Amino acid sequence: MILSYNDPATNAVCARVCRAWCDPVLNVLWGEVSDLTLLFRLLGPLWQADNGEYAGFSGYHTPGERDWDRFVRYGSRVRTLIYDTYKKSTTIRLELFDVFARTRPSLWMLPSLKELTWLTNDYSQLDATVLFMHERVRKLAFSIPVIPEGYVAVCLQKLNSFCEKVVARMPNITHLDVRVRGPPVSAQVFQPHILYLIRGLPRLEKIILPMYWVTAEVMNVASKLQNLGTLQFETVKGQGEGYRSDVECLAPTFSPGSFPALWDLSLNGLLSDCTNLLDSPHAPSNLTTIAVHSVVMETATAIQQFFECLARNCRGLQELYVVAVDPRSPLRRSEERITLQTLAPLFACAKLKTLELLHEYPMNMSQEDMEVVATKWPLLEQLKLCSEPFTQEKSTLTLRALLPFARHCPNLEFLGLYVDATAADLPLATPPPFQRLRRLSLGLSSLQEPGPVTIFLARLCPLGCRVESGATWAAGWQPEGWTEFGEKNEFTDGVNEWARRCEMWEEVDRMLPLLVKARLDDRYKMVEMTRKIEDLEARNSVFVGTRQIAKDYGCVVC
Repeated sequence: MILSYNDPATNAVCARVCRAWCDPVLNVLWGEVSDLTLLFRLLGPLWQADNGEYAGFSGYHTPGERDWDRFVRYGSRVRTLIYDTYKKSTTIRLELFDVFARTRPSLWMLPSLKELTWLTNDYSQLDATVLFMHERVRKLAFSIPVIPEGYVAVCLQKLNSFCEKVVARMPNITHLDVRVRGPPVSAQVFQPHILYLIRGLPRLEKIILPMYWVTAEVMNVASKLQNLGTLQFETVKGQGEGYRSDVECLAPTFSPGSFPALWDLSLNGLLSDCTNLLDSPHAPSNLTTIAVHSVVMETATAIQQFFECLARNCRGLQELYVVAVDPRSPLRRSEERITLQTLAPLFACAKLKTLELLHEYPMNMSQEDMEVVATKWPLLEQLKLCSEPFTQEKSTLTLRALLPFARHCPNLEFLGLYVDATAADLPLATPPPFQRLRRLSLGLSSLQEPGPVTIFLARLCPLGCRVESGATWAAGWQPEGWTEFGEKNEFTDGVNEWARRCEMWEEVDRMLPLLVKARLDDRYKMVEMTRKIEDLEARNSVFVGTRQIAKDYGCVVC
């Protein structure tokens, strides 16, 4: 544990201290290799071509027995291998892999390898992974490169060969992470290969796919895995994404005994389809974590029906993420809003620790409603309720809405609400502070005067708490993306107002740590002063008692 905090240079020095230190330090130093050239340099100096590729060994060096002995000493300690040509400016030519394969003294090059990550932009380099494949590997992450125009058949054949080798040489894989590079690509193009991997790896416990790749066909095949606990997609840019059309009709057919161990499920599609899926016979019944990203702008009625479905089928739910919007769809004009009645079915899930709900309109809830929410879920650790609406509509909540969660949710670490942060509604009495809050997200909340709001939050937030603002549904947008959004929805003035609000909340975030620290210093001084006063009062009572004893001239019987 101590060595894991050192940088590689420090650990290299520690390895030379004594024999007792050498092995533990080398295990840490070579446990994770993110630069494949470090392994190749153990066999000899490398020659780098002008185009940034490592083409082979310098001077046509051929690794000998002594070189391989040195390689085995360090290579046998490698547990995680990462090859990412997207982050590195240099790549390794296949000729060097061929030399590596021809001269190796044993079949297993890295016998302790448990995790293999292979991210490349060249289909030819997928074949090079065979050098590191063996049955002890448990986690595999790989990327599917962009198919050059006119080479579809050739690239798919190489991908098929790679999948066959994975199934044959690494049958004990428990974690499968598939990524796709470049622009969005339909899941139907690569789906046969993904299904082949899922069928051929019966010990899978976790599957991670690009966004919009968890299709009905994938769910039907994955439902037969006895150990599968997690089926999810990632929204990060490096994971890639497919076409929304592939999940617009999500209707898998489950058989008896489907998903016996599944507890974490992520879905793309319509909320109505997700509701029907969880209500269907033989649907997974042990879910504790659910994430749903809709492909349209959902109504409050559809959200309530989905929550009612969860109350019927997932009483043990602990984490729920619902993104009921799609920024690429045009905004709707509707008077329907999320109310306490919408959330009420979820009160049946008493173990809920995380709830994140994103909708295009602010909630229509009162201060009393927030009291009910806070008391119904005392175990909450993360809560985000429609803090980033797509309109400038005024919120019915004020900063007072934070108080119930400070009183009733002692474990809360993240809170996101959309409020009208006007100075006139700030309570004068000292509110009970949050105990563990680390992030307070006000999203696109309105704000007029940063000063009074910061003073109020300084009495409520602990030291180290950050105030966040902005729209997560627009994360990664360039300025032209905001311009396009405003023009498409005739909302240009609203976009400018959002920018002004975010600047003011950033000012609050800058001032808050200073005021919180000042409040803590004043509290410390008050405690010290109180302690001194109590000490003086105790001393004074003793002194007064002594004087009274001295004036008593009565007889003392011993």
